[in-house]
Amino acid sequence: MSYGQVLENVMEGFNDLVPRDLISIFHDKELELLISGLPDIDLDDMRGNTEYYGYSVASPVIQWFWEVAQALSKEDKARLLQFVTGTTKMGSYSSIVCRTNREAEG
Repeated sequence: MSYGQVLENVMEGFNDLVPRDLISIFHDKELELLISGLPDIDLDDMRGNTEYYGYSVASPVIQWFWEVAQALSKEDKARLLQFVTGTTKMGSYSSIVCRTNREAEG
């Protein structure tokens, strides 16, 4: 069975449980959150996998960022993770890259 056939079968089964017109108002990320719920986000892991270009771990703005991130609600942490990785789930990503053109700021 091909991937397309498997996906078609899954979608057919899903639509048997939840009619398509009821979920058509949600985009994929909203539907992911509805099905999976909010994840527990390990900010220490996220911080450990972040690469900085133009900044260092000791830069005040980076320290402030992580302080603010730590204070976020579970929902907002999921939104942050979605913004930087494209998904609301912690996964096996190699790194988050924080880049800036410091010369342009000057």
